[in-house]
Amino acid sequence: MGKKKILFFMWSYSLGGGAEKILSTIVRNLPKDKYEIDILEIEHFDKGYEPVSENVTILKPFQSYMQPRWLRAILWRLRIFFPALVRKLLVKDHYDIEVSFTIMNPPLMFSKRKDVKKIAWIHASIKNWYEKESRIARLGKRLQQYDNIVAICDEMKEETANLFPFLRDKLLRIYNPFNFDRILNLSEERIENKYYDEDFIVAIARLTTHQKDFPTLIKGFKKAKELSNISEKLLILGDGPDREKIEKMIKDENMEKDIILLGSIKNPYPWLKKAKLFVH
Repeated sequence: MGKKKILFFMWSYSLGGGAEKILSTIVRNLPKDKYEIDILEIEHFDKGYEPVSENVTILKPFQSYMQPRWLRAILWRLRIFFPALVRKLLVKDHYDIEVSFTIMNPPLMFSKRKDVKKIAWIHASIKNWYEKESRIARLGKRLQQYDNIVAICDEMKEETANLFPFLRDKLLRIYNPFNFDRILNLSEERIENKYYDEDFIVAIARLTTHQKDFPTLIKGFKKAKELSNISEKLLILGDGPDREKIEKMIKDENMEKDIILLGSIKNPYPWLKKAKLFVH
């Protein structure tokens, strides 16, 4: 038998986030003699790609953050109202397995072929992501079409099973994989940054207030400084759409000198190793 062909698709593979690192680890560790792998991102950003092995191809994206807003608006509507056409433009219909790696915002329709194994990956709490019951119900109907639904922890698997009891037999739990040897090697990198030479506490997250609780982090750190007189700064690694909103939160709490947004950091592991505390 020849190699099986796998398609992973997600909203972006170039935002520098955790899902990209996890997917890179997965595809690098799948047997090269058994699988040919394609990765499709819908929107391309500027943070670069995570390393992959030679049996992995990163396909041309559908759109880019550099395009003018009017063009992105047209492409967005094209994807929503003509999903079959967009799929035909972006991928060939020759895969044995297709994986939607960001099912909360499904960026591409699956193949309609019945012999294609279809897998959806859940990375976040459905209740936290979808506030309206109607959207949760629509997600359940969509998930019913797939062969397997992967949750990254037992709690997430159980939440999904409670929301959609009819999916219980399709649910799998697969923990996020980590290559600890690679992480330890990367943690030895020397950083040229003035904050790196100070004592600090570190938090790492995409700058979005919808999924990440930055108000509690900022107010909690301020309270900790008031009560304990700690001298360390809080360094936040990451970027995202709510950066200006979070900067305003920090300013409103008069914490600009104590809470520093460092932006997207390609290698966060030296910061983790040197930090007095990691706040998750």
